[in-house]
Amino acid sequence: MKQTDFLRLSLINNNTFKLWLPQIFQSINDYQSNHNGTSTDLCTMLEDLQTPEEVVEEKIICSVNTNNMSVYTNSMIVATTRMVCCLICTYLIEWLGSKKLAITLPLLTAVFSAGLYFSRTPIEVLALSSLGSSIGSVADLVIMNITVEMFPTTLRTVAIALQLMTGRLGTLAGNITFPYLLNTGCAPPFAFVTILPFCCAILSFLFPNTENKPLL
Repeated sequence: MKQTDFLRLSLINNNTFKLWLPQIFQSINDYQSNHNGTSTDLCTMLEDLQTPEEVVEEKIICSVNTNNMSVYTNSMIVATTRMVCCLICTYLIEWLGSKKLAITLPLLTAVFSAGLYFSRTPIEVLALSSLGSSIGSVADLVIMNITVEMFPTTLRTVAIALQLMTGRLGTLAGNITFPYLLNTGCAPPFAFVTILPFCCAILSFLFPNTENKPLL
C-alpha cells in the first residue's frame, strides 16, 4: 500500500503541472503580444512569472491583454488529447498489460516534460504539454487499476480512498512548491515534473504481475 501511495504522490506532480498550464499559456500569449507576435524559448517567455529581485519605482501604465483566445484554445486541445489518450489506452492495456503500461507511461511523461525545457515555439510547448499531461493522467489511472487488482474486495475501497487522499495532499504540496521553483529559475520546475515520473517508472518494476489472475 505504501508503494502505491508513493507512486500516486509522485505522479500527482502531473496534476500540479495541469493546473499551471493555463498560466503558462497566458505567459506565452502575453510575451507574443508584447513582442509583435514573435516567440523565443519557453524559459524566456516565462520570465514574467518570476518576482524581480529589485523593485524600481517608476511610472507604470497598466495594460491588460484581452486577446487571449489562444489560451482557451490550447487548454481545450490539452483536454481533447487527454480524452484520446484514455481511449487508446483502453486497448493498449489489454495488449500490453497494466504493469508494462505503469512502467512505460511515466517514462514517456518524463521525456515529454523534459522536452518542454528545450522547446522554442508555442506549437512545441502545446504538443509536449498536451502529450506529457495526458499520458501522465492515464498513468495515474493505470496505477489505480493495479491497486484494485492487488487488494481483496474488502480492502479496495479503503485502498482507493487512501490513494485519492494522498493525491490531493500531493496536489496541494505541488501547488505550493511550484511557484517557488519558478522563482528560482527555469530549470527547477521542469526538473520537478521530469524526475518524479521517472521515479514512478522505476518503482513500477516492483508491482506484482496481476494479469489473467482471478480477483479475490
